[in-house]
Amino acid sequence: MRKDLPQNLGALLLSVLLAMAGTSVLAQNAPQDTEQDQENPVNPLDPATYDISQITLGEDQGVIEELNFGQSTAMISGYLYPVSPNVKVEIAGSYGAFTMLTQGMKVRFSFLEFDDGTNLITEIIEDPAAEEF
Repeated sequence: MRKDLPQNLGALLLSVLLAMAGTSVLAQNAPQDTEQDQENPVNPLDPATYDISQITLGEDQGVIEELNFGQSTAMISGYLYPVSPNVKVEIAGSYGAFTMLTQGMKVRFSFLEFDDGTNLITEIIEDPAAEEF
């Protein structure tokens, strides 16, 4: 399910992007299908490389298959996602940390989707009722 990014979430987006300074996960995982993309890749830390009006907010659910805390990535139901350094995590109804998540956990999650197809998880909530797709 995708939604257009409301104007009042601009501050959230900016805080996520600023928190990512020094993180290269997005650049490593961004798809680069054309020569133009390779010459001018989207860099979420540089607003001049993407159109903020084209960023959407997405939601999904699935099962955590793999976690890489060093690279801040999570494989959920077969898809590898970079995870924001200031991701909001909820486990068993309480606040948690990315490092408290475990393999096999059913989750719902929210992400920012950039116009080049890069997705950045901003929220992960444990949800035993979540379904794997």
